[in-house]
Amino acid sequence: KNLAGTFWQPSLVLFDSETMETLDETAILDGLAETVKCGVIGDPGLFAFLQEFPWEGVPRGPGLHAFVDRCADGAIGVKQLMVEEDERDQGCRQYLNLGHTLGHAIELVSRYTVSHGHGVAVGMVLMARIADRMGWSEADCLTPIRGLLEKFGFPLEIPYTARSLAEAALLDKKRKGGLIHLVVPVRIGECRLMPVPAEDLEKLIEMGLSS
Repeated sequence: KNLAGTFWQPSLVLFDSETMETLDETAILDGLAETVKCGVIGDPGLFAFLQEFPWEGVPRGPGLHAFVDRCADGAIGVKQLMVEEDERDQGCRQYLNLGHTLGHAIELVSRYTVSHGHGVAVGMVLMARIADRMGWSEADCLTPIRGLLEKFGFPLEIPYTARSLAEAALLDKKRKGGLIHLVVPVRIGECRLMPVPAEDLEKLIEMGLSS
């Protein structure tokens, strides 16, 4: 879809949680960041499950399978609903990009030493802080998002400047002319698209970087 610009829907989706045993902790956390994202954009019950889960590091054996099955069920469900409603990526399907515009920028600026999921995790925190300070959120999203990611052990420090991240973010495919569309958390379980002028992005990122 991204390279050729075409959309092909799967006839069947298979998920085997036992394959997770072959992945290291970084890869599992990458997937977990996307699961947190799905909870934020469309499934507060999934987000609450992650908050309540007694995390002591990545579980293994049957514990990993049960945990991953619940995460996958919730995350796939959110994505399925949004893709079915918005096949051509013109509306709610774009909510799946929460944390991705800034996450991709972090990946690029880090020369890909930061993995995709870890970049998305930081991107969600940045976006939640920006939304809070701009008054775009209707409830506190920063505290629960940051708290949940810290619980899972994601490093959330950002050693890059607002300018470098803005320059990288403006290369993103979600830029349309002079606007870039940011996915903004309104409350846990609900997001909206916020078009902002490209020239304002650096200032917004600076806002997100300042604690």
